[in-house]
Amino acid sequence: MSSYTPSTEKDHISAIETGWHYFYAEDKCLNRTDTFSFYYDATAPIGQIISNEKAVPNASYICDNFSFTATDHGSGVDKCFYKTPNTTYFQPCFSGIIITKDSGDGWYEFYSVDRCGNTSEIVSVFLETANPIVSIYRNHQLAYTQTVPASGTYETDLYYNIGDTLKIGCDSPSGNVTSNYSLNADVLLTDSAFPNDTYQITITNALGVASYFNFPIFILSNRSFRHKAIYLTRPHAFL
Repeated sequence: MSSYTPSTEKDHISAIETGWHYFYAEDKCLNRTDTFSFYYDATAPIGQIISNEKAVPNASYICDNFSFTATDHGSGVDKCFYKTPNTTYFQPCFSGIIITKDSGDGWYEFYSVDRCGNTSEIVSVFLETANPIVSIYRNHQLAYTQTVPASGTYETDLYYNIGDTLKIGCDSPSGNVTSNYSLNADVLLTDSAFPNDTYQITITNALGVASYFNFPIFILSNRSFRHKAIYLTRPHAFL
C-alpha cells in the first residue's frame, strides 16, 4: 500500500484507480480514528461464450455444446445470470456453465455482475440442432418435402409446365435462411424467365452451410418437351 495523502474532511475524490482505498482521521492532538476502506471498481465484467474451445461471437448460431464464462479484473465476478428459450426471465447460473446441444433450440442469453455491482453486456447465442425441412410447391399445392440431415443429392421427380408456379420454403428453428430466389413466394415459369437449360438455386441456413440436389423440370411449351435441370441448394444440419 502506498503512503497516505492529506485531505480535508470535505474532499471529493475523483478519477481514482481501481483497487482498495484506505482512510483515517487525525485530530490536532494526533488522536487517530480506525482505518476505513473501500474497493473502487467502475469496470464491468466481460462475458464470453465458448464452443469447441473457440470463442463464439455474440449473436451467433451454433449446433454444439457451449459454455459461458465471465471474467472481471477488478473486484471479481459476483453473480451470473442466463435465460433459455423456455424462460422469459433471467435466472442465476455460474461462470463456466455448460449448455449441451440437447438442451433445446433457441436463443440463450447471459450476463454477469461484479462485487461492486457493475453489470456486463448481455451476450447471446442461438442453438440450432434440428434439421431444416425444405418444401416445394407446384401451383400452390405441396408437391415435395424433405428433411435434410446432411449434405447430399436429392431427386424430386417433379415436373412443371410453362405457366406453372414454383414455390420453395424452408423451415428451420431460427428461421434464418437465405436464398438467391425469394423464399415462400410464387415463381412463374415462363420461357422468357427460364430460357436456359440449367439453373442453380442457393439456400443457406443459419449455420452458413449449404448442400446441393438435382431438380429436373420438364416444361411443355407449344406441345414440345424441353428438359431443364435446376440445381437447388438446400440447408442441412451442421456437422
